[in-house]
Order: sequence, then C-alpha cells, then structure tokens
Amino acid sequence: MVKTMSPISEATAQAGEKTVTANTAPTRYIEVSDTKIAYRILNEGAGIPLVLLPRFRATMDDWDPNFLDYIAQTRSVVLFDNFGVGRSEGNSSDTIQGMANDAAQIIRALDLSKVDVLGWSMGGMVTYALAMQHENLVRKAISAGSTPGLIATSSPMSEKVGTIVRKPVNDTDDFLYLFFPDTEEGRKLGLTHLTRLNKRSEPTSPPVSAETFMTQAKAVIVWRTQTGAYPTLNSVKTPFLIANGEDDVMIPAEDSRVAAKALPGSELKIYPNAGHGFLFQDDINFAVDVVDFLSK
Repeated sequence: MVKTMSPISEATAQAGEKTVTANTAPTRYIEVSDTKIAYRILNEGAGIPLVLLPRFRATMDDWDPNFLDYIAQTRSVVLFDNFGVGRSEGNSSDTIQGMANDAAQIIRALDLSKVDVLGWSMGGMVTYALAMQHENLVRKAISAGSTPGLIATSSPMSEKVGTIVRKPVNDTDDFLYLFFPDTEEGRKLGLTHLTRLNKRSEPTSPPVSAETFMTQAKAVIVWRTQTGAYPTLNSVKTPFLIANGEDDVMIPAEDSRVAAKALPGSELKIYPNAGHGFLFQDDINFAVDVVDFLSK
C-alpha cells in the first residue's frame, strides 16, 4: 500500500530541510470545490494547527511575520486566502456564515480534523460563525478586534473612519489612523509594523478586487446589524479568548467585553493604549498571550 502525503505534508517536503519562516514559507495551492485555493504552512506537524482568518480586505501577506514566527516556534500555523481573496480563485461569499463554511471546506481539504482558530476583525466574525456552525472542527478560538454582531449598544464608526474604510485604496496615513492610536507613539509603532511587512521571498499577493471589497463590506454590515451571533453566544461550547485594543476606532472594545460576558468560560484581554491593530502593535506580547491560551 502506497502512503500518500496530505497537502500540507507535501508542501513541507517541497520546502526542503530549511527552516520555514513567515517570509520564506512557499505559497501552495489546493483544489477545493474545483477552485484553486492558496495557502501557507509554518512548522508543519507541531501540535494542534492554528488557522488564521484575516481582516476585511486582507490577504495572507497582511499578518505580521514576527507574530507568525513566534507562534510557529511551538505549533503549526496555517494561513490561506479564502475564496475570491488574494491568490485564491473563485468568489467570496457575501455572508459571514458563508465565509465560515468556505473556511471549513478549506481546513478539511488540508486534512485537518481539529484546529485552533484565530480571526482578526472580519476574521473574528468568521471565527464566531465557524465555532457555531462547525463545532467539531474547532478546539479553541480567538477573536481579535472583532464582534459577534447584533450588540445593540455597539457604537457605530465615526464619519472619518467610515470615509477612510470606504476608500478603494488606503495610504499609510489612513492605515495608521485606522489601526493604531492617533499619537506620536502609536504612529511610530504602526510604522515599525509596516516595515516588517512585504519582505517575503516571493511577490506579495494581489490586493482584493473591487468586487470582493463590496462583497466583504456587505457581509460585515449584515453580520453586525442583522445576522450576528450575540443572541446565541451562551450556547457556544468552544473555549474563546476575546481580545481587543482599548482605543479601537473600527470595532469598539466594549463589543469584546459584552461578548465575553455572554460567552461561557471565555477569557477577555483588553490592551491599553492600543488600537485595532493591537495584535501587531506589541506583536510578541499578544503572541505570548495566544500561546498561553492555546497551551492550557
């Protein structure tokens, strides 16, 4: 009997014996529902894999490499571009629930039967949906800078934030305002994060298309106002770490506090003097908290 490699094992073999880092992990492809999906793997085979689900408009390249490499010291880290995003083909779902189903398809296609999941911003919304719709797939979950949606007391984005978010292309100043505190120190930390990006050994992923931009925006709005998970959070059995920056201008930290109170057995961490990009503002600090939570 010939033993065949899983898609991830094959990718690791192709990478050779060299240590694979966030900047050197090769982009691989797998067919999912007759659609070519792009993914990467760090430290294959080490413990329960941590699957990352990115923010609105983001691709695999938008994760801070320092953050990835720290976590990958002790466990596998799996990244992919969901349907219609970055290097992946197909069309993005127009609902958060649909994105969760798509993510579950990809995870299973990679021969992963049980995973931990960390979702940032829109990815955090997908994480809530994934834990509810595919409970047997998710061991532990982390929601970073996100919301379960349908929180009546949630503060809307300011007019300035809404204007920046709707721009087809954001410049550096836009990015810093949205993701980091509007202070000299916040700007410095944001610029330091940006210098760590785009240093991969292969070309960066293409930005999301205008069509995907609109589709994702619709999914986020509907989740927050019509179909979110907050009313049924008390039925979720998956252990959650819910984290946010105190000064998040995109999704208020109060949403995380409300979610933690409603979700049985969850842990809450609010990072002071930090914004929507808190997980990269002090990348190692948050990475340590992630590893600690997943190791319990």
